[in-house]
Amino acid sequence: MRSQNAEAILKKATSCFEQNKSISFVSKYQLFKTYTSKEVIEYYVGAFKKSGNEIYQKIGTTEFLQSNNKSLKIINKEKTMVYSANVAALNQNAFDLKLLEKTYKVKTVIDCKDHWEIELESKQFTSVTYGKIVLWITKNYTLKKQLFYYSIAVDFSKKHNKNDLEMPRLEVDIQDVNLNASIPKNIFDMSSYVAVLGSTIKPIGKYSKYKVIVQK
Repeated sequence: MRSQNAEAILKKATSCFEQNKSISFVSKYQLFKTYTSKEVIEYYVGAFKKSGNEIYQKIGTTEFLQSNNKSLKIINKEKTMVYSANVAALNQNAFDLKLLEKTYKVKTVIDCKDHWEIELESKQFTSVTYGKIVLWITKNYTLKKQLFYYSIAVDFSKKHNKNDLEMPRLEVDIQDVNLNASIPKNIFDMSSYVAVLGSTIKPIGKYSKYKVIVQK
């Protein structure tokens, strides 16, 4: 299949993401040590919720919020929040296909029974974490799976005096997709997490003892 057909698929998938105002799904992450290894070395579950232009995402124990042109990253393991008045500053939305257009180009596309597999490779002279991304897009134009192939080596060694460098891959399975989800509004409400008092950002509720870092 020619790349322009793949680009048409990506365009429709992007439209599906943008036009459906209320979306939710579960994401399951599996990290493999190399491009071809079968042993899962790290596994965690995430969640994605979208209402209009507001987005809530959870990856493992870390939460991300984009609301009213503000961004918030909640690192629960470290009891730390990173707040930014720039909505793009903390953007972790790998499910927005428009964000891939700037740094990736279509290499191949395979028409499978119930989905397409589209391989993207990074454009020349771009510095990105993943050299290759494979997208599984259903015939309903929703994301089914993502495979990320690292372009940089990761040190898996647990010893300080020894390196164990490998090029890993990350697989993300997308399940329980709901394009007309009923999502509680408070999950997107920044005031559920922090209070903005002039130039001071104060964590509240269950996050009240968290440290806040303000990023410009």
